[in-house]
Amino acid sequence: MASVKGMKQKGRPRVPTAVKLQRGTFQPCRATPDEPKYQKEIGAPPCDLSDAQKVVWERMVSLMTESGVLTIADRNCLHRYCVHFVSWLQASAALETTELDPSDEDSVKLWSKLQKIEHSIDKQCNHAEAMFGLTPADRSRVRSAVANGSDGNSPIDLLRDKFFASQN
Repeated sequence: MASVKGMKQKGRPRVPTAVKLQRGTFQPCRATPDEPKYQKEIGAPPCDLSDAQKVVWERMVSLMTESGVLTIADRNCLHRYCVHFVSWLQASAALETTELDPSDEDSVKLWSKLQKIEHSIDKQCNHAEAMFGLTPADRSRVRSAVANGSDGNSPIDLLRDKFFASQN
């Protein structure tokens, strides 16, 4: 939850219009007419990603482009996800290869730290996956024009455009 000067944000976080449209919960009376619209092309992976992170980037872009979820505005979030995902893989591999000797205090401390790091990165990845609609529970709340064979001009899109045009 975001905080401003030590105060927590009250109420539910705002949901973008695109997400409301995909979930089928869009209501013109609750829409924000000035909400920005972004292009669907995400572009090439950032040059500072490692080879393993670029593989994750390409896999995620192809997966989310097919579902019609990804836009250029998601670039930074996807970048962080790729970094975190590869870090999680590395932490998991370190846990598998590290020998735990219960009688050695240093070994137990190292094992504990590795578990905490792996768990923390796992939570960050899970949060990003949920935001992109990649978990089973979140996927059930997202509808995609691409997945439905539509060109994006659904009746709700036309209704939204007509409503905002009448407001001007």
